[in-house]
Amino acid sequence: MRYNIFNQVHRPLKECLLSTCIYLSRNGDWNIATAVEAIYKVEEVLELCDEQVKYETVNILPFIFEYEPSVWNSYTSEHHKIANLSLSLESLIKSFYKMQGAENKLAVMELISENFNEFMLLNYNHMDDEEAVLNEILWRYYNDVFIKQIESEMIAKPGTKGQRRKKGMQMANAA
Repeated sequence: MRYNIFNQVHRPLKECLLSTCIYLSRNGDWNIATAVEAIYKVEEVLELCDEQVKYETVNILPFIFEYEPSVWNSYTSEHHKIANLSLSLESLIKSFYKMQGAENKLAVMELISENFNEFMLLNYNHMDDEEAVLNEILWRYYNDVFIKQIESEMIAKPGTKGQRRKKGMQMANAA
């Protein structure tokens, strides 16, 4: 089996997405305190997903573009969809904080929960697709030593994969 450059990041990110989704579904009977706690979890996941998209755009997709520009274009488009859903969730979160009255806040919380489910599904499908398609392209044009070298260089950069993975694992275990 060839080396999967996405494994170290996708697995903890999927765990964070899932644990946040489970938390949101367990707390369908919201009060303001549990809603605020859930929003913190959603905000952390949005930050992790945003960092992951940036990481892939800067560190992986250029190697795809070199040989398969149409595939690069497709994944760039998907990253825009993820960013738009993230912006939508951030807008709902701002609405929650601006909203007056517990009943109104909790109605917005239900929208956040519904939108997060869509966000999670898109991300899961996107990550699974990346692992199938992008890995195949990387394997076709690069050997595992080179792929691991790309990953090692990315881990060494401050604020990138290594710290996200650690934060993601902490979030997954805390849920």
